[in-house]
Amino acid sequence: MKALQYHWTFIFLWLLALSWLILTPNIGCVLFAALLLLRIVYLRQRAILWGIFLGTVLLIGRFWLVNQEQLNSRTYSFEQNHTMYHVRIDPLEIRETEFMWIGRGDLQLEGKSLQVEWRLPREAMAELPTATQVWQVNGKMSRPEPARNFYVFDYAHYLAMQGIDWQLEIEEIQSQIVTSDVLANIRITWLQPFLRLRSVDWIGLHNKLLWNLDSLAYREYRPELVTLGVAHFFAISGFHVHYIRRLLDDALRRSGMTIETSRWVLFVLLAVYSWLVRFPIGVVRVLVTLYTAKIARHYQVPLSKLDVLALTGIALLVWQPQLSVALGFLLSFLMTYLIHFYQQTAPAKPKWRNHLELTATCLLFSWPLIMQQSHEWNGWQLLYVLFFALVFERWLFPLFVVTSVSLWLLPSDVFSKISNIFEQMWQMILIMTEYGKPITVGHLSWTTFVGLMIVAGCWLHWIHRHPKRAFGIVVFGYGILIVVLPYLNPVAKLTVIDVGQGDALLYQPAFSQESWLFDTGGRPNLTQKDAAPDPKYAKRTIIPALKALGVRQLTGIVITHPDMDHIGNLAQLAQSIPIDTLIITPYTHRSDIWQKMLPFLSADTQIVKMPFTSRMQHPSLPIQLFTAPDLSAQPEMDGSNDTSIVALITFGDITLLNMGDLSSNAETVLLQHYPELQADILKTGHHGSKHSTSTQFIEHIQPKLALISAGYQNRYGHPHSEVIERLQQQGIPYLATNERGAIQLSDDWIRGLQIQTVLSEEEPY
Repeated sequence: MKALQYHWTFIFLWLLALSWLILTPNIGCVLFAALLLLRIVYLRQRAILWGIFLGTVLLIGRFWLVNQEQLNSRTYSFEQNHTMYHVRIDPLEIRETEFMWIGRGDLQLEGKSLQVEWRLPREAMAELPTATQVWQVNGKMSRPEPARNFYVFDYAHYLAMQGIDWQLEIEEIQSQIVTSDVLANIRITWLQPFLRLRSVDWIGLHNKLLWNLDSLAYREYRPELVTLGVAHFFAISGFHVHYIRRLLDDALRRSGMTIETSRWVLFVLLAVYSWLVRFPIGVVRVLVTLYTAKIARHYQVPLSKLDVLALTGIALLVWQPQLSVALGFLLSFLMTYLIHFYQQTAPAKPKWRNHLELTATCLLFSWPLIMQQSHEWNGWQLLYVLFFALVFERWLFPLFVVTSVSLWLLPSDVFSKISNIFEQMWQMILIMTEYGKPITVGHLSWTTFVGLMIVAGCWLHWIHRHPKRAFGIVVFGYGILIVVLPYLNPVAKLTVIDVGQGDALLYQPAFSQESWLFDTGGRPNLTQKDAAPDPKYAKRTIIPALKALGVRQLTGIVITHPDMDHIGNLAQLAQSIPIDTLIITPYTHRSDIWQKMLPFLSADTQIVKMPFTSRMQHPSLPIQLFTAPDLSAQPEMDGSNDTSIVALITFGDITLLNMGDLSSNAETVLLQHYPELQADILKTGHHGSKHSTSTQFIEHIQPKLALISAGYQNRYGHPHSEVIERLQQQGIPYLATNERGAIQLSDDWIRGLQIQTVLSEEEPY
């Protein structure tokens, strides 16, 4: 133990790197592990090598056990139709959405317990249960659906990292039996006053911050909290525990207790609080670190503060290796190390300056990690966090503590009034921050990620010795990596975005930040009778997909025709991402759905009506647009579909033809007017409908590959077997989004043309 004093951190970092290599292998992880190993070997400490060896054996053994549990879970087979299941539920694990309840529970299966995520329609349960229960339900088991677009949040992977491989869609609850889990029911009873008022905004935020209780009210605020960079204040962390510890310690000492007695009572109270909030990682880290340090001092074990922190991290990794890729785990330990290193080397400075520099240090190291999930960067967050931290510590947190006590004593209408005042103040804050918009950065390459971490490291190294140099490096580094580098990207990309049963094709030329989108996808709002577009569908599909691909501004959008699945997401898209130009046909311009979109479009967006029977060539990009005659009035034609704009995009040495929803009859008319049309890749018309992509058309175009945009398990049966047979008869392979998720073609001077899909490995062309 003495030989490893001050060196446990190296063992912790090695186990963290090893976990990354196992869970998310990439060249960045390999380089980090190699450099770390070289540094450890350079120390020439035999004790560290033995510690690494033993830790590696324990970690790999734990990974093997976890993998076996997952394999056993995934080998279960379930009936395809609805059947009866028994599932144990905990009300504290249930979250509420607009349309359903979502929770986690233990499914009783063949004498074993299988952890699942269950979903229940809102109308099937009016209120949360007030105790743990076993439900007998009629439902259907399925595997969670993976992410279907590049780099977006993968909920299936997130569940798998927590040992959940199955979802239970509950159709009906047959019976509810209260369990005999005394401790769990005591916890629920204690938290009932907070749960009853969870729909009140102030209480919803209070519940999340102090008691780790989710609510619809909190999640309505969360996107704004993330944009401001202050969402972590509402995730129970070491700050919360230390604050509560100080309050309790002060109260216990004022009560007349001896110091020794108050320490034991404080230990019990903190343990009870940790149990009530269900042991989030920040709380576990603080408690284990705090009391391990006390035990080490009592028994005179040679452990420094950093040693204790590293041992805590090692124990957590061996207990649950998947924590190594959890953002909460990484930020919790990273921030603690940063605070320690900053304070260890900080000379005497004014308090305000220390606060500013420490906040900047934490943000510089956390930004690259957060960018990988949010795909955005907001430099204004430094000011937001400084302001919010001041308000939070002096006013907000004490008010939430008072709220917890008052909920047992005061009527509920008092909190409704407080919530109204808070909501008005919050709107004022949002108005002040309206001009501090985030910059979309997309998915960070490992070189950009490493570069940002090097910038943060240089800041920490020089902030005390050469502050001007530290500030200069940050400004220069972020200017190059975030602002300039995207314009130097040599890779051109064409991405068929998976928007379900719809169309959206994105073209991003090399050495440019231009982006052209052909259709937006969309679907009707099923809760309204006028078939208006569903505003939330864009936020779940096209908007996160575009941000993940680094789209900051859309140079142009081509709306091929005004069907809901091609134009429905436009309104929400226009409010989220600036649009320079919109190209439509006269048929789209006079359609009802276009009139619904107009109020949402910016006055700065130029709208171009492309005449029928015309050709349009982009002045600087290899994009050609074609329209056939207006066939909408002819009875044998499909009005809206057969007015589609056709796009021919030259991509390196190949061409791609995007057909919109043209039918076979319209294809014939198109070729009569533009007989020279040919393409290497054909994006088939109308999602692979049998009424499009005729044999004659295929023979004329002579494609080498077909792409199909269709929704997973769509009700139309797209792509139809007739189209697949026509392609196979011509020897043309195809890729479809309903099978492979999003499809991306990339081209650069080193690798040439590459074709990649989200749900499969790279495809050779």
